[in-house]
Amino acid sequence: MGLLAAVTVACSRTDSMRGTVLMASDPAPRFELQDQFGRPVALADYDGRVVALTFLYTSCRDVCPVVTGHLKQTHEMLGDDVGRVGFMVVSVDPDRDNVQQAYAYSQQWDMLQKWAFLVGGQQELEPIWADYYVDPTIDARSHGEVGEDTAHATGPRRGGDGALPDATASKYEISHSAPVYLIDRRGLLRVLFTPPLDPVDIAHDIKLLLQ
Repeated sequence: MGLLAAVTVACSRTDSMRGTVLMASDPAPRFELQDQFGRPVALADYDGRVVALTFLYTSCRDVCPVVTGHLKQTHEMLGDDVGRVGFMVVSVDPDRDNVQQAYAYSQQWDMLQKWAFLVGGQQELEPIWADYYVDPTIDARSHGEVGEDTAHATGPRRGGDGALPDATASKYEISHSAPVYLIDRRGLLRVLFTPPLDPVDIAHDIKLLLQ
């Protein structure tokens, strides 16, 4: 009877998730990089907390500001629960993203103390991208246009695109997916969100994983 009750509860929670439920619930691949303060930060540091993990870069003028704005809203929506949640960003631009860029971007978006923006070299980042099915490629197309969805991001603007005023920012864009993974308190991959994102849905699923 106890087992049946446990299964019923588990199914009920799964059915109510708003993101894509990862039925395998595999352990989230571990990694360690430097954050915006130059400190080593590992996924293992967040054991016991729910983690929202995504992949961005600071010079991005399209999807990254949108995702950043939605994560910022999610952080705000969690209220008193936010202390039990970790927000992590892994860069997809090893050539331009460094500790200083990550710090400036995080500060610009008022996320400096609210997430870990992680940077590293190509050899450090490539295995992480592969583990999470992210495949960044340099986009040779015109880089002068800003994606329509950027207008929906909430947060500071500089030059109208939400990107940092880096002299190299306009040299190339990077095409990449921007998934948001939710990792539960046991370190298991549980939920996947892909753009377009809804911060209400992300906050909802995080709260379920905190139960």
